[in-house]
Amino acid sequence: MEPSARLEQLLSAAEIGTFRLGDGRELPLAAPASFGAWSELLSLLSRDGLRALPLGNGSKLERRPVHSEIDVLVSTRNLAGILQYEPGDGTVTALAGTEWHAIEAVVSAGSHHLTPDVSPAGAPTLGGVVASAQAGIDRLRWGPLRDNVLGIRFVSGDGRVARSGGALVKNVTGYDLHRLHCGAEGSLGVVLEASLRLAPQPSERRILRTRIADRSEAWQACRTLGRLDVQPWTLCLRNEDSRPGQSPWELTLLLAGRQAVVDWEQREAEAAVGGASFEQLPAEAYDDLRTFADNPRGRPALGLQARPSQLEARIEQALQACTARGWRLETRAHPRIASALLLFEPLGGESSFEELELSLARIEGARWRDLPRAQAKNGQRLTGPAAELVRRLRASLDPRGVFARCTPHG
Repeated sequence: MEPSARLEQLLSAAEIGTFRLGDGRELPLAAPASFGAWSELLSLLSRDGLRALPLGNGSKLERRPVHSEIDVLVSTRNLAGILQYEPGDGTVTALAGTEWHAIEAVVSAGSHHLTPDVSPAGAPTLGGVVASAQAGIDRLRWGPLRDNVLGIRFVSGDGRVARSGGALVKNVTGYDLHRLHCGAEGSLGVVLEASLRLAPQPSERRILRTRIADRSEAWQACRTLGRLDVQPWTLCLRNEDSRPGQSPWELTLLLAGRQAVVDWEQREAEAAVGGASFEQLPAEAYDDLRTFADNPRGRPALGLQARPSQLEARIEQALQACTARGWRLETRAHPRIASALLLFEPLGGESSFEELELSLARIEGARWRDLPRAQAKNGQRLTGPAAELVRRLRASLDPRGVFARCTPHG
């Protein structure tokens, strides 16, 4: 019996549909509207040996490599709504299919800030943000997403619905399984519900930007700012064409908090980087800053993680590979959290992506985030001790191998 026919026996017509992946495949989609239906669905898939790929609205699947052995997509889109918002405690609990910015609107009205502050592009859901461990422009101040997830409810590969953590800021009960699900991309289970820690809503937000022609001076300015006592929400570097002499480096600071504190932080930053003149951007620039990690033009994009002391050298290694093979490199870096997004564009002529990809594969800490469809079947695989740990985790939480991974690595 075809997977779609099996779904029709279990779910209502409103909970069944189809979804087209970025590689052109159209697969059946199941979107149960209750925890009980989710348990029955996963039990069915496990019993029949079918493979499923979890998603929310599918905003992150358009250009990512997707595992070829998928029988059905399972979505939390019908599992939406805010269950509990406690302004006094600074916490919120919602179902996984709730759009992230709907939660943001509710807590903002209650004078709270929802972290991570991510781009609204693609209407990301709570479950999608948690599963991908998506970072926002406020990570430098409020930490990674796993530090702000207090607890989750999830369904395992054999249909068990379980909890980890809770809805309280001070909660030390049980194992931190909810942190394992942050960034697991649905490979350990489907997040059905999550409780998040909230931050105070700042009374003042200020975006400062300066342009520095020399690359080494721009990175030195970041190191200098990093030694200050200020607590910026964002400190980032961007260069649209990283080849020497092509375009200046833009250093952007996002300061937020009480006005008196922001005024002091601005004075400290300007004094520390004496050779640079900071320009204060209008409030509308905040929305542009939220799209810092987006890739609307669909270019090949490489995520890069490294030690803070090594990030600049890794980017320089990528630039040399691009220059030698006829590609232009746009750099978007967060020096203090040691991460970068590298966007590639051919300069014309005989620019071979295969040669570029082979060269970039030698860079430690590099991982393709977006790839042309022709190269989507390629990908790095996790190796070493970490790979064995991941294998054991998956064997424990998904013993029948129901959950396909979004990307081939890992």
